[in-house]
Amino acid sequence: GDYYVQEAAAMVAVAALLRGEDLRRRVVAVDACAAPGGKTVQLATALRDAGADAVVVANEPSSSRLGALVANAVRCGVGPWLRCTRTTGQKLFAALPRECADFILLDAPCSGDTLARREGRGLAKHLRGQPDAASMKEIVATCVEIN
Repeated sequence: GDYYVQEAAAMVAVAALLRGEDLRRRVVAVDACAAPGGKTVQLATALRDAGADAVVVANEPSSSRLGALVANAVRCGVGPWLRCTRTTGQKLFAALPRECADFILLDAPCSGDTLARREGRGLAKHLRGQPDAASMKEIVATCVEIN
């Protein structure tokens, strides 16, 4: 339970987000599409280890994936730093006060392409069920408005 294995490409997002930041302060971070929790655990761990007085709002719109997020956070010891929510990205950002988040992590949506590759599914077939670019643009635009 002390580690969470991720693809190297998945780990880059959190490292880039926090690079050069002074984290020895009060920090509010939002992970808008958090399940299954790899990046959320990485983010919360980095904030905890830097001595930040931190909270990570870990949002997952899918109820079927929320359990994995919570289980992974608890297993990796970052549960106390998380506040989990289950809503869409649009509703989450509409409900948050403007400029409330110091950091926003938005992997919208997690395409699951690494899992598809590992399971031998064709990537093109897998991605057919993913939201289109216009939907992603709307989510990102809403995210930018609050920060």
